[in-house]
Amino acid sequence: MAQDNGARCMGMCDTPTCNRTVSAPLSRDFPRLQAIALYLDLQLQAVRRRIAEAGQWEASRKAAARPPSPPEWTLQVDVGAEQRPVAVHHGECVAGARSRRITRRNAIEALAVGVEPSLTCRPDRELQVDCLKQFGTAEDGRLFRASQGGRIRSTEYTAVWQRAREKALTPVELASPLAAVPYSLRHAIVSLWIKAGVDPVKIARRAGHSVAALYRSYAKVLHGTQTRANALIEQKLGG
Repeated sequence: MAQDNGARCMGMCDTPTCNRTVSAPLSRDFPRLQAIALYLDLQLQAVRRRIAEAGQWEASRKAAARPPSPPEWTLQVDVGAEQRPVAVHHGECVAGARSRRITRRNAIEALAVGVEPSLTCRPDRELQVDCLKQFGTAEDGRLFRASQGGRIRSTEYTAVWQRAREKALTPVELASPLAAVPYSLRHAIVSLWIKAGVDPVKIARRAGHSVAALYRSYAKVLHGTQTRANALIEQKLGG
């Protein structure tokens, strides 16, 4: 009697009505073998689909069972019907029915209009809003403003920039075009990225312009990387 290994013959022998388990050699009938292979392939595809569905279901189940992440910012309110804001908290400093989750922007706005920061977690330090209390804002709410309260013009920050150069640079560097204007910082960092071998597409995206503009504005820097590029190509071909 054939040993039962859990799989039926499914036409693998020459007896049409056979229902015994698979224990005998397969038939040599080529069309029949092709049909069996097709059947098993379809069954394997069905099993893989069920595995994928089961994996998605298991992931959803675990996500639903996972406890929610603690709020980064919370607003504590009083016990009155109006629920007046009492304090801003950071992290899990306070929790309960008298607190609600808020965004970082909400926390900054609440502190700016006079809601007290928690003395335990000090969200004002984390958000660096002490400067708002010390320096305030412009009449229209802008954080950065000129000395007379208007919009900052290039003449104002350029003057500050030149004073910073005088303090940071040597006399020789000060007389050179090094960091002549604030825009030099942008040019310096983009040039550094190029020389470091960062993908030009990523550099252009970070700099906020097209790849064509990158090649047009930084052609000299890009040309200087040809030797390194050639060496990398030779190394790859030789390896």
